[in-house]
Amino acid sequence: MITQQNIWAQLKDLANSDIFEIVGTGAPIDGTTGKNIVGLGGFYVDSASGNWYVNVGTKTSPVWVVDSGLGVVTTKTGTIASADITGTSAGQLGHANGYPIVPAPGANKVLWPLVVICSLRFNTAAYTGGGTGTSIGWGGGNGNISALVTAANFIQAAADRLAIFQPTTAAVFNGANATFANISLNLIQQAAPTQPGTAAGILYYKAIYTVQNLNQAA
Repeated sequence: MITQQNIWAQLKDLANSDIFEIVGTGAPIDGTTGKNIVGLGGFYVDSASGNWYVNVGTKTSPVWVVDSGLGVVTTKTGTIASADITGTSAGQLGHANGYPIVPAPGANKVLWPLVVICSLRFNTAAYTGGGTGTSIGWGGGNGNISALVTAANFIQAAADRLAIFQPTTAAVFNGANATFANISLNLIQQAAPTQPGTAAGILYYKAIYTVQNLNQAA
């Protein structure tokens, strides 16, 4: 951290921390855009839309989220490929903790989802399994914070489907969940979907959320 008002010292301080601003046309791609260049807290500017993005991942694996400027409401979009829908390893939908759609926000910060919109693009065949349904929740096995959308109406559907998840009062605003700092927001399946052999559908998601710093007033 610089200790005097010196522009060259400031630039050196930013560079030493891998904080750079890069520019491109179109939204950045997680894990690719700015890889090995832009560190945590660095920026990307989409010259086509004028949107600014901040890297909340690492220098070697950037994760880009829209920077609203005011830090009030942020969106995160992405896709879940067929292999990650049926996969049961950590970070896949079939795992007990689900698929992380918004990364952990950092120390002393809690993600507060406003709404998560998901669409299933059906392809060739329907998935099987999936238990009672799908919900959103914080990672690490902290349970559901929304109502379930049944597997038959979403994961197991043999057609395109749209699902909208909103946090429920009983699940979220009970006081205890305010301690869930630095934990990702996940899409959680009650049991692992299974591959019948030819299912190739893809899940698209858009999360709209805020981040509350526990060291600051709301």
